[in-house]
Amino acid sequence: MRHLSEGVLRRLYDEPYSLDEASRAHYGSCAACQQRFSAIAGDARSAQAALAVPAAPVDPAAALR
Repeated sequence: MRHLSEGVLRRLYDEPYSLDEASRAHYGSCAACQQRFSAIAGDARSAQAALAVPAAPVDPAAALR
């Protein structure tokens, strides 16, 4: 089997149970794919942190006045 594509590894991060058996077996035994997954997961966590914003304070009473 060929190495897993970047798209498949990204989907694995987003949806951990999305891989078929052959892909899961390859991932489990392939250090190169596991290393690429770690880099993709790190990028995803960095993007999530960069996009995180605090909740907007909402005052319904003030809005109705």
